[in-house]
Amino acid sequence: MSINRTIERAIRFLLLFQHDDGWWADFQLAPGPSNIWVTAYIGWVLAGQDHPQARDAAALAWHWLSAQQSPGWGYNPLTPQDADSTLWALQLAAAVGARGRGDGGTRGWGDSSEAGGEKVIPLNPTWYQTRVEQGYRFLQQHRQPGGGVATYAQDQEIRAFIGASPSVSFQGWCQPHVCVTAAAAGIDELTADACEFLRANQSADGCWHSYWWCEDEYATSLAVLGLQKQDHPEDRERIDRAVQWGLTRITAQGWVPSTLYRYGSPFATAWVISLLSTRKQLQVVRDAMERAWQWLKGQQKPNGSWLGSACLRVPPPDWRNPETYNRWKLGRKIEGGISLDQNSLFTTATAIAALSHWKTQIG
Repeated sequence: MSINRTIERAIRFLLLFQHDDGWWADFQLAPGPSNIWVTAYIGWVLAGQDHPQARDAAALAWHWLSAQQSPGWGYNPLTPQDADSTLWALQLAAAVGARGRGDGGTRGWGDSSEAGGEKVIPLNPTWYQTRVEQGYRFLQQHRQPGGGVATYAQDQEIRAFIGASPSVSFQGWCQPHVCVTAAAAGIDELTADACEFLRANQSADGCWHSYWWCEDEYATSLAVLGLQKQDHPEDRERIDRAVQWGLTRITAQGWVPSTLYRYGSPFATAWVISLLSTRKQLQVVRDAMERAWQWLKGQQKPNGSWLGSACLRVPPPDWRNPETYNRWKLGRKIEGGISLDQNSLFTTATAIAALSHWKTQIG
């Protein structure tokens, strides 16, 4: 099966599970599933595809997101707004052209008219611009000295939401997080400061450690993509070390193990493909990517999805280093729990993004 066909089947799977008004839902924590954060992430992936229906779906997702919460966005409508959800919403807005665009329309579904053979939603560019500016101001409040981005700038709202006593510290949730900062590096206005933080927090083995994820492939790949945007000579060695780390993660069979999937995680494997794409000119990298792509292709289900293997973890709010916490419980919906994307949407979107990177290397 060709890579185009593999991506096409995965896109069809995501389109099938998009609700009529534009959102997706995945994971399951105490407040319920995530539809805001998950929609922002999936929409961002689809907006980058050379596929009209995928871009239409992304525009519809932004149309829905723009009416949710304010000034930022959160895990779902019940939860306090946070930096991570907000930055993915802003990335989606940029990807569909909802920021800095004055033509009054973008591709999308809904109450539309035909223009040049494409569906166009009549948009209110002033509203979208205002909404993006609100989100950006909210995100700015979460920037910390040194360039890092904290998931929560203050503890009051999230403390009240989870019912924590005044004696419980929130030093873990309110500190700058590598995985959040790595994602923030994709936003132009934050790239420079975020990369300063990332430079100071790369591990000796070349990776960047995640806070909210069991595995480090997510944070490492996003950190490298952010550093690559800066294109500073000083970062080449950092990227090389990260790529070397990624090469050690891929087995001879092409899969990358994870905490829960020791014989191959589609989620972790996909992120390593994205990571290695930054050094495509190296034959050893291209060989490893070929193995990983072949394995990932073989793991795709008949419906176009991949096994939901994105391991989201929620450390206790006072825990600064999740690697030292040893009381994790799979399926627990509160602090100390690990949750998977049970609908396979988050993992499938991640695989699409990775295979799109791979496609550019072989095309």
